[in-house]
Amino acid sequence: MLIGVLHVAAHLTAALILMLLLELGIETCIQHKLLATSGYHTLYQWYKSVENEHFPDPTGLRVRIEQWTFGFYPACIKYLMSAFDIPEVMAVTRTNICREGMESLSRSGAAIYYASVFLYFWVFSTPVVSLVFGSYLYICINWLHIHFDEAFSSLRIANYKSFTRFHIKSDGDLEVFTLGVDKEYMCLMSPGAKGMEARQRLGFRAKIDGKDESSQKVSK
Repeated sequence: MLIGVLHVAAHLTAALILMLLLELGIETCIQHKLLATSGYHTLYQWYKSVENEHFPDPTGLRVRIEQWTFGFYPACIKYLMSAFDIPEVMAVTRTNICREGMESLSRSGAAIYYASVFLYFWVFSTPVVSLVFGSYLYICINWLHIHFDEAFSSLRIANYKSFTRFHIKSDGDLEVFTLGVDKEYMCLMSPGAKGMEARQRLGFRAKIDGKDESSQKVSK
């Protein structure tokens, strides 16, 4: 019971520390004017400035395309860039929350903010969760002598496998059959097996009747 409580506490502590580090990183970027400088569409504004500078439109084609598509052409680019600029969305939304409170957010805005934070938190927490759980299994099998099955399964070792089958006889007795292998046996290919010729042409070493067959070079 105690080890389980400590395990859960370690996960909660790690999650809290990661969330604080994420907030600290966003706030540092805001203080250094790297994020939340001009709203949600900073990336689109930069794109428009580069486009106007290097790809001028003297004939007004872009304006006509915008009119023909009823504004869908620039809006699609704008919101796609906003979707890929997740740190900017997090920083701007966080600034609005700190200035006006959580009540100022709409339901869709809150959902977008939580989804953005979740994506980054997932990336940061994955290795930390693996470290915490691996340390838990290490302590359990070396000092507490529990969770041997879970620890062995986490290693993904192909060898040392076994299974048990039970059978109830007609007289009511229970029979137990256990089959286990220490090492996984290699499949040996017979000389006439399908694919052997292809392996030889590619230069792979194959085992035939327990003996290594030397690779053959392909003549050009």
